[in-house]
Amino acid sequence: MNYRSRIVKAVVGKLFGIMTLMTFMTVSSPQAEASFTNVSVSAAQIANGRYVYSVYAHFSAATDQIAKVKNWHVTSGTMMNVQHSDAAMPLGSWNPIWSTAEDGAVASDSYVSITGLWNDQGTVLSWTNGGSSIVAGASWGLPAMSSGGVIVGSTLKVKIMQIAGLNLVPQIFQFSAGLDVDWRSSATMPNQTGSGTFTIPSPGSLLLGSIALVTKARSRTRRD
Repeated sequence: MNYRSRIVKAVVGKLFGIMTLMTFMTVSSPQAEASFTNVSVSAAQIANGRYVYSVYAHFSAATDQIAKVKNWHVTSGTMMNVQHSDAAMPLGSWNPIWSTAEDGAVASDSYVSITGLWNDQGTVLSWTNGGSSIVAGASWGLPAMSSGGVIVGSTLKVKIMQIAGLNLVPQIFQFSAGLDVDWRSSATMPNQTGSGTFTIPSPGSLLLGSIALVTKARSRTRRD
């Protein structure tokens, strides 16, 4: 083997070693293990006979961060008979800053949130109207991903909205909706977007207690 052949062989060997190391690092990286996994719905009947639905975004790691819910769209059925028990009159508001704990009103209020809190001060909505429906393409969350995300924590889920049905009319509404979630596995990792769907069932189809409906999420990575 001449001198040139030995040089080429040595270079190829080093490149193969580097590629093998990079492959191992990609497979075992924390980003590959953490993810937005699904959207779920829990339903409960509170004291006044009203059904209240809580919608959660689920993740696989406590260090995951959620920043925004976007591209809201109803895929079937119609949002109707939705209750707002807040200080925004006359139609109420989906903005959580208007919710009030007085007389337990928050338990029967409909709102969206990015922190899971009913009095969330950081959630920014892309629409202003109240009432039963949320406009197609609507979003809510932090002003920008660069401002940081809400850390998921040990429960591995964040409540992103609450829907309360009216107790003065028959609660017969049923609809399915889809949405996207902007998230990242940590402050230093690339931004990602996952998609999920859920269904709010008719209270007449519910058993006493609570239910949980889960849909699998689809995730895709993007770099801003």
